[in-house]
Amino acid sequence: MEASIQGINDSYLVIVGIGILGLLLSFFIKRVGQAPDPEQEPKVKLKKIIAKEA
Repeated sequence: MEASIQGINDSYLVIVGIGILGLLLSFFIKRVGQAPDPEQEPKVKLKKIIAKEA
């Protein structure tokens, strides 16, 4: 009986670990299909030009 309870407790710990890992990895997902901010576009182009010259 104790082994069964210990197994259930261990499975909950594994589920919590997988959930935390998934939550942390979700912060690194890039957004695709979002229109770029028109105000930021010239700054990005300027940074690219500066990077090419360097």
